[in-house]
Amino acid sequence: MNLQNFSIKSRILASVALPIVLFIGFTLWFSGQLTQVKKSLTIVSDQSVEYALLATAVDKNVVQIQQFLSDVSATQGKDGLDDGFQKAKENFDALNAGLTRFEKYFSETGATESVQQVQVIKADAAAYFEAGNTMARAFVAEGPAAGNKLMGGFDAASEKLQQELAPFVKAQVAQMKGDLAQASAKTDQVAQIGMVI
Repeated sequence: MNLQNFSIKSRILASVALPIVLFIGFTLWFSGQLTQVKKSLTIVSDQSVEYALLATAVDKNVVQIQQFLSDVSATQGKDGLDDGFQKAKENFDALNAGLTRFEKYFSETGATESVQQVQVIKADAAAYFEAGNTMARAFVAEGPAAGNKLMGGFDAASEKLQQELAPFVKAQVAQMKGDLAQASAKTDQVAQIGMVI
């Protein structure tokens, strides 16, 4: 086809219509890209950030359990300083609730290795809490001589739990950072292409 065969009216119409069609096409493409960016950011905020924060909360619960049981052991529960058992139990319950959420999430996503990892952490957490509770009760009931005998078992349970929990928390935070970086890269890509076009 030769442009000279078109009338002036057709040429003007084509010169106006072509940019409009290209603009509509770009708008549709850009809208699709923004939808993908929004989806990535939703995944990051709904899952990655939530579970990274949950992992750090679980880690804090472990520290709090040790702190409250150590406090009640040191004071032997005297002078009204016996709320450590209750506070340790509250943190243990929160720890278990957090791990149960992880277990459910990993089950739903088919991450069987992660489910097993959480189950090991839960078992270690139960042993840790039991050892600490037993030690603290010995300190309160029988004094330092009895409590000191059990301290090594509590320390060993604590160390074992920390060895399981530290890489787990690190992995959750790394997952969040990776998802954020991916969402950021997609946003940058869309912005650069949008500027070029």
